Amino acid sequence: MLGSNSILANSLVQLIYLSRGENSLFPPILLNAESNWEFVAYDKLRPNFGRLLCNKKASLIDGQHRLGGIKSYIRDTNSELNVPFVAFHFLDGDEEIQLFDTINTKGKPIGSSLSKFLQRQADELSWISTELALRNDSPFHNNSSITGKTLLDAKSLYKIFID
Repeated sequence: MLGSNSILANSLVQLIYLSRGENSLFPPILLNAESNWEFVAYDKLRPNFGRLLCNKKASLIDGQHRLGGIKSYIRDTNSELNVPFVAFHFLDGDEEIQLFDTINTKGKPIGSSLSKFLQRQADELSWISTELALRNDSPFHNNSSITGKTLLDAKSLYKIFID
């Protein structure tokens, strides 16, 4: 039962990502084409541009929950989405298992400080802290650092340390 709840929670998280519509961004699903797909170039002048002929279904290596969320989103909103994917030409069973295991056990999220830095436009205090630390005309430039420590009010993951 717990597994079903976590799958449902993952699907809901995927729906949140998708709720941004055309601006949604989610990681690609991973597929194993098992040598059943063929790339055909448009012409000799553009050998890297062409069509991918999918003669049979690929096996899904990673992205089951994303696809579940995508299917629910498309069904509930009557919309269309381009789904990013990475397809391996051929992986044998052991390689596919190893890849799945590596992805799901060894992946490391980025640190909260870097995340806040990348999203600084969405948080006023983070943006101000970053500007003070990075702008050449700031008294804190070259005299401060950005860390992952939180302020007491927890509104920003930046704290400026003055040497």
